[in-house]
Amino acid sequence: MKASWHTQTLLWAATTTALVARDPEPYHYQPCTGDYCYDVSSLEPRFFPELESERLRISYGPFTTPPSHENNGHFKTYFRTNPPCYDCYLTAIKATLQYPNGTTANTNTSLWLHHVAIMNLVQSSTTCPDGAEIVFASGNERTEAKISLDGTVSAGYYINPHDLLFLLPELMNTAHITQEAVIAVDYEFVTLSDLSVEAGMKKVTPVWLDVDGTCSPDAGAVTVPKGVGERFSLEMEPDWRSDISGDIVYVVGHVHDGGTGVEVRRNGKVVCDGRAKYGETEGYISDEGHSGGYGYGDDGRVDRRQRRALGKGKSRGKKKGKGKGTVPDYDDGDEELSTPPRQGLHISSISTCTLPGRIEKGDEWTVEANYDFTKHAPMVHGGGLAPVMGISLMYVVEDGQ
Repeated sequence: MKASWHTQTLLWAATTTALVARDPEPYHYQPCTGDYCYDVSSLEPRFFPELESERLRISYGPFTTPPSHENNGHFKTYFRTNPPCYDCYLTAIKATLQYPNGTTANTNTSLWLHHVAIMNLVQSSTTCPDGAEIVFASGNERTEAKISLDGTVSAGYYINPHDLLFLLPELMNTAHITQEAVIAVDYEFVTLSDLSVEAGMKKVTPVWLDVDGTCSPDAGAVTVPKGVGERFSLEMEPDWRSDISGDIVYVVGHVHDGGTGVEVRRNGKVVCDGRAKYGETEGYISDEGHSGGYGYGDDGRVDRRQRRALGKGKSRGKKKGKGKGTVPDYDDGDEELSTPPRQGLHISSISTCTLPGRIEKGDEWTVEANYDFTKHAPMVHGGGLAPVMGISLMYVVEDGQ
C-alpha cells in the first residue's frame, strides 16, 4: 500500500493498459528497463533443470529514503519495466532489500522493505476486473512466492509476449540520516517450449484478498478503528464471490507489526491460517524500534493518546464500508500491561499454505487480519498508530489448464 502498494494505481493502470504493449522485435531484449533498473545477474536455477529453467536477479533502484524525521522516513514510487522473460512461466519470486554495495538492509540497519508489489498491466485482476493483475506482493518479512512449490508442481505464472510489469516499492528508513537502497527480485522461470509442454506446465491465476475491500481505490492500508481495544480483527467485507474454479496451489499473507496472523476463509471455514513470527534472526531485531518507539514506554505503558483511541477490549469498531473491526470478549483492565511487548522485535516470517484445497464458482471468500498489541508492539507514525494491513494472495490452477 494515502493509497498503499496494493493499488495506488488501480485506476491509473486501467486507463493505461492499452498503451503498454512492448516492441515485438525479438532481438536485444532487456529484462529490465527504465530509470530504476540497477543490475541484472544470472543465478543457478533451483527447480526444473530438466526444462532448461533460468533464474535472474533483477535489482531496482537505487532509491533514496529520507531520514526518519522527514515523512516518517517513507519513500514510495512506481514505475513500468519489462518482465524477466516472455512466453515463460514464473515458478518462484522473492524480493529482498540491499544497500547499493550488495549487503543486506533490514530493521537492524534501520531500513525496511515496507512493501513491494508487482503488477501485470496488461492482465486484469480476477477479484477486481477493472484493476491490473497483482503477480506478487511482499512486506519486510520477504516471503517467497513458491508458485511451483519448490519444483514439485508443474505450474507457474505465465508471461505473455506483450505483458508489462508495474512495480510499486515502499521503503522505510528509521535512521536519522538519508539512506540508499536497492530492491533485488529473484525470478525463477521456465520458458515455453516443447519440453515444458511435454512436462505439463500449467498457468496459475493470482487471487487477491484484502481487508480494505478487493476493489477499493484506497485498498491496502487501514486506519485502526477507534474503540477496538488492543486486540482486534479486521475482516474484508463484502466477501468475494468466486467466478473461477480450480486447485489452490499456494497461499501467502501479510500483516503489519502488532499482527498475529491472517486467515483466509471459504464459505466461513478457514482454508489457510498464516501465523506471524517475530525476531527469528538478527535482521529483525532492532534497538530503537521504529522512529523512536512503537507506542509503548520502557515501563510497558501505552501512550495515553493511543490508549484513548484504542478504547477497551469490549468495544467494537467498524471501518466505513470496508474492513470490519471486531474484538474478543475480554476486558484489558488497567492501562499498564501485565506483560508488555518486547521492543525491537519485528515480523520475520508469516507461515504459508500449500495445496489447501479447491476453489469453486460461487464460493464466498474473505480474509481476516488479527492484531494483538499486548503481544507485539504496533508500528507508529508521527506519534500515532500507523495504518495496518491484512492481505492474502492465492495462486490457483484453474480447471482446464
